[in-house]
Amino acid sequence: MSRSEKPADEKEVRERVGPNEAVAFLFVSNKGGYGFLVKRGGTLVYRIPLDEAEIAASVTKLRESTVERPGGLPNFDLATAHKLYAGLFGPAEKDLEGVSMLSVVATGDLLRFPLEALVTQPGITAANGDYRAVPWLLRKAALAYFPSPRIFVNLRQKGGGTTGALPFIGFGDFHPASAGQLAATFPPDRCRDDFQGLRGLERLPDTKVEVNAIGARLGVGPRDIVLGEDFTKARVMSPDVGRGRIVLLATHALLPTDLKCQPGPSIVVSVPANSPNAEAGFLRPGDIEKLKLDAELVVLSACNTAGPNAKTGESLSGLARAFFRAGAHGVLVTHWSIASGAAVPLMVNTFGAASDTAQALRQAQLQMIDTAGSGNNPIELSYPNFWAAFTLIGDGIRSRGPAA
Repeated sequence: MSRSEKPADEKEVRERVGPNEAVAFLFVSNKGGYGFLVKRGGTLVYRIPLDEAEIAASVTKLRESTVERPGGLPNFDLATAHKLYAGLFGPAEKDLEGVSMLSVVATGDLLRFPLEALVTQPGITAANGDYRAVPWLLRKAALAYFPSPRIFVNLRQKGGGTTGALPFIGFGDFHPASAGQLAATFPPDRCRDDFQGLRGLERLPDTKVEVNAIGARLGVGPRDIVLGEDFTKARVMSPDVGRGRIVLLATHALLPTDLKCQPGPSIVVSVPANSPNAEAGFLRPGDIEKLKLDAELVVLSACNTAGPNAKTGESLSGLARAFFRAGAHGVLVTHWSIASGAAVPLMVNTFGAASDTAQALRQAQLQMIDTAGSGNNPIELSYPNFWAAFTLIGDGIRSRGPAA
């Protein structure tokens, strides 16, 4: 895929919309916005009665009511979640009836929050942390996101499935750079905030559990599980990674607001002990684009890849675009970090026999909501913090189930 994207017209998009699918293009300015709902039979154009400032305020409220704080989980802002749904999709609600797959093209603040957690009816309340009966948009349809109309068209031209020979290759449990390596790349006298922030970057030992559990679900052996000091940039960029149908990177991601001396998104990997500095610990979009992938899905897990604000929301598109240019069909990212006790079962259940990642993720999320409060599952798992963090960018259609 070239860096310059030729615009895609409505006919190209409509020809590639699947049955029971709609593509929503959401464009918002400081004077309001428009939605374009494209289906096989035609396109609905409607006014969005919300401007940029109103959407930004709503998304900020939703993120603040979703992310756990030291005092625990706040009450989720159900009223704002419905207000945003009504503004974005209310005028198209009748046309969305019967749609089980909703693909969304949006920009800016709309990339900061998973629209699956919008509420489709007014006046909804929840008590005692029980959100099982809330009419989430997720209950109507699976959602996937595309950075642009052209990428939607290009990915649909590729079709589902790949030629990758490896069912899965997973990376996790990164080893951080030493203080000396960090100081060589981020001199404390000039890059103090970056140096201190990176020194405080915690290891993620639970990612070892996640990578091993998904690998076992997909039937792969130890050679396709890369952990600890082996999780280096050189290993990620090795040729066999390009043969993986599913590639999982369970680690941190740094977004443009995280570093001042080296702005721009990057994925954190292990730094070899003999490295003179910390530069080898960052997988950047330029590195990603050099990968020769034919992956049905790249998973960026436990890394907060969608970010908290509009600029980092756009960087979500930047990371996704880099993987698409490298040959990936879909990228699974997170809007915030969640406890491994929720992330691991959610991801394991996503990678079952289903070949459609969007629908498989939706079923795993609904299962988490509906089984909350039963067995060993606490009722809190029905709260959006736990099930809504993961978002699919692109298609992620998988040609095969687990290896035998």
